[in-house]
Amino acid sequence: MSFNFGKEKNMCRLQKQYDFFKRNKSGLMEDYLGQVLVISDNLDVHAFSTMAEAYTFGAQTYGLGHFMIQQCTEQATRVQVMSNIGLKVV
Repeated sequence: MSFNFGKEKNMCRLQKQYDFFKRNKSGLMEDYLGQVLVISDNLDVHAFSTMAEAYTFGAQTYGLGHFMIQQCTEQATRVQVMSNIGLKVV
């Protein structure tokens, strides 16, 4: 038997982070176009050149499950979810 109590909470966090990205996309594009963003539970934004840099920073600074990675481009991209089990593309 397995329990996954944290999954729903993590998805709420992700939705909050992604909603923030969508609401602020035009401003983020002005500042960070082409970069990879880390958006934390507290909606702090950090920009990096590579996905690896973003992942390392997010994991070390916020811990897995407490940030998302989003590429800041004009085209629609998939959300990169940082969960307690690692990277998942949604």
